[in-house]
Amino acid sequence: HLKVSRELLFGTSDESLRFITPLLKGAERSGRPVFLVTQQFLYDRHPEKAEKSFFDLLFGEKSDPGTVRKLILFFLSYRRRATVKFGEAINLNDFVAENAGGDSTETAAKLKAILLSRLAIERKSITGPPLQSREKFLEKMLRSPLFKEGLEAIARETGRSRDELEREGRRYFDEIAASVNYSYIDFYDRAIRWLVNNIYDGLEIDHDAISRIKAVAGRHPVVLVPSHKSHIDYLLLSYVFYNSDLTLPHVCAGINLNFWPASRFIRRGGGFFIRRSFSGNRLYKVVLQEYVSSLLSEGYSIEFFIEGTRSRTGKLLKPRMGFLSMVANAFLEGLVGEIYLVPISINYERVLEQNVYVDEIHGAEKQKENVTGLVGSFRKFRKKYGKVSIRFADPISIKDYFGKKGIEPSRGSADEHREEINDLAYRITYDINRVALVTATSLAATALLSNPGKGIPEVDLLRRVDLLKKYLSFKGVTFSGALQQRSKWALLEAVQRLANERLTSPHRDFWERFYTVDPPRRMILAYHKNNSVHFFVSLACFSKILVMAGEGTLALDDVIRSYESFKRLLHNEFTFSERASLEEHLLRVIRFYVQEGVVHYDEENRQIVFRSLKGREDVSLYASLLDNFFESLYLTLLYLKHVEFSRVDEKTLTASILEKGSVLFVKGILRHPEALSQFNVSNALTVYEELGLIHCDDKKRLSRIYDEDSIVRWESLLANLLGLGPQSPTALPAAVDSPKTTSLSPPSDIH
Repeated sequence: HLKVSRELLFGTSDESLRFITPLLKGAERSGRPVFLVTQQFLYDRHPEKAEKSFFDLLFGEKSDPGTVRKLILFFLSYRRRATVKFGEAINLNDFVAENAGGDSTETAAKLKAILLSRLAIERKSITGPPLQSREKFLEKMLRSPLFKEGLEAIARETGRSRDELEREGRRYFDEIAASVNYSYIDFYDRAIRWLVNNIYDGLEIDHDAISRIKAVAGRHPVVLVPSHKSHIDYLLLSYVFYNSDLTLPHVCAGINLNFWPASRFIRRGGGFFIRRSFSGNRLYKVVLQEYVSSLLSEGYSIEFFIEGTRSRTGKLLKPRMGFLSMVANAFLEGLVGEIYLVPISINYERVLEQNVYVDEIHGAEKQKENVTGLVGSFRKFRKKYGKVSIRFADPISIKDYFGKKGIEPSRGSADEHREEINDLAYRITYDINRVALVTATSLAATALLSNPGKGIPEVDLLRRVDLLKKYLSFKGVTFSGALQQRSKWALLEAVQRLANERLTSPHRDFWERFYTVDPPRRMILAYHKNNSVHFFVSLACFSKILVMAGEGTLALDDVIRSYESFKRLLHNEFTFSERASLEEHLLRVIRFYVQEGVVHYDEENRQIVFRSLKGREDVSLYASLLDNFFESLYLTLLYLKHVEFSRVDEKTLTASILEKGSVLFVKGILRHPEALSQFNVSNALTVYEELGLIHCDDKKRLSRIYDEDSIVRWESLLANLLGLGPQSPTALPAAVDSPKTTSLSPPSDIH
């Protein structure tokens, strides 16, 4: 035993060095390797409190309990919480060789220090650092040199007194800070366990990846960066960490959740609140930065959602840089020596908020969170919502990331390294999408929505899913456990679940079973499809180019130029890679089609040769996967062409475009109801603003800029993409309109 209790009543004074010295001598004489393995019993996973109580002094701390406290903790916790923690083995022979010739007592003391350090790190990875009160964090903030400098600078610029600014800073701190209470957390643990076992069919978790997180937790602060699809995200993730013997993260929540009584429970569970926007409020930013830096410098884990809000469409949203900049700033200012970022993908077979999302997609106002909504949400717990998959990418060392870019800490700030932080954000989103699990529900929804007819026979549905799986397997994508083990059963079970939710209707005629989808239900199916559609972006674009060309020979350079036009149209919907060249990405897709016998690639002449694609179900399927996005772009462009508008806010303009879109759908020009999405139209407006067809003033009001030549070119391209115009090799866009403002996405390879 290396360590004895520090209790006053029954503490002992055994000196562990007298047990270590003989081990060193024995290892020196032994002809075989000797390993030391640290082992500790954790009777309580709660962290120590920073301030020691009288009970701690009498009976020992929880990390080193005395005889009485050890007995109490054992009988309270052994059934549920007790954990035996083994550390990494130390080769004693190597240690002896490295310290040969030294004083035996000093060598033994050195080994003891190493072992105690490892025990402390291993314990910290589970419990986290000592728990500090809000008052301690506030006191630390007020003493911080950076906070004082910030206050002085604001006082000089605004003429306000330092005392007034400090009082306001205290109010901001009270608005932001968490107030962790593990009695609440133990209650949440039981409640979420009930949730997982009763409304979900379990969690699908990558435990090997959790082991990789454990390897860095305790040594350095860990920042979790999950995708955000539901309010349940942070509950499930905290539950997984707490029950995987990892420290509970402090969760960054939006200020919209700061209402009674939810705010009290969120703060006690480790949540802290930030405003959606604090542009122009320097004092608020200084307080928030100080709080984030304090959490990280003390070794706490943090969780934040890089999308900034829940995805209503199922796709990963563009990253927002604000909070990531604050995390990076803690490193760049030299306040924290290392931080590990962990991208996380959370996928649901069904989200609790799906009906609310559909209303918002159609243009409804976002419902404000309140007590009524909180109470109403409990009604949803009577339904089943399928499985949840949680997958973790490898932790990203922020020190290594900036080191490779030649950036050292204490030599700059986040404001000076915006470009590098921007790249880091897209690296995180790439990893989130890369580790996303593809479920049977997502593939079934994709096959249902891609069917050109009114009803799809079951055998055709299964065949289409097999085609989707074939490409995903080529890319090395991970499938859910059910899809890997019993693919057909998993798909039929997913289709049955969709039928139970009335998202599809099963029928049987004289010959076979088939399925139909009512137009109003397609939007929910599109949500499921969007969970995995990012894997198909390159393939879908290349397939469109082939279909538009018809047959013959295409030069690779022409295909690359054509593909650039797709990037301009879709870069607000998907992230196109800058990690590898566009040519490398296309060659990967071409290899797949060569493997499938669709094309032949002449490597010497850089040419793609193919015959007529009529009757190729695989090519037509892949080419159709993005049609709803192209229809949204086409609809928005038609509106720009035919309707003049000036200084209109985006919300009003979007509603007007969707109204016209409903008419075009009735007429049959638009074929996908899911194209009538306010989020798709909003992204399309941004694209056309970048192409110089819309002007946005300083009050965010939009005005049309009528450029007939540019509009006609893009209209011709989109009409051909959607099969609404003449299809010929000349329809291929060589380079449609150079955008007035270039705004292609930063590097992130998700497709």
